[in-house]
Amino acid sequence: MSGRRAQALRTYEASAPGALPHGYVQHAALAHEPRPAVLNALRRGTQAAQGLQRALALYEQWGAHAVVARIRAELAG
Repeated sequence: MSGRRAQALRTYEASAPGALPHGYVQHAALAHEPRPAVLNALRRGTQAAQGLQRALALYEQWGAHAVVARIRAELAG
């Protein structure tokens, strides 16, 4: 595992859980959004897909429907 990717993954994984108990859904969503790209680069596609779904669910919970639509449009190509 690349050192920089591993550090990025640890940072993303540490930041999201700290945000939710304090009601910062938007911060948790923002922390989850880039995580799937790192996981994909590490060939961990199943975890990447789960992370993306988590980010989308958090954005929906926050009410950021336009962000969800943008991400889905990007994925659709």
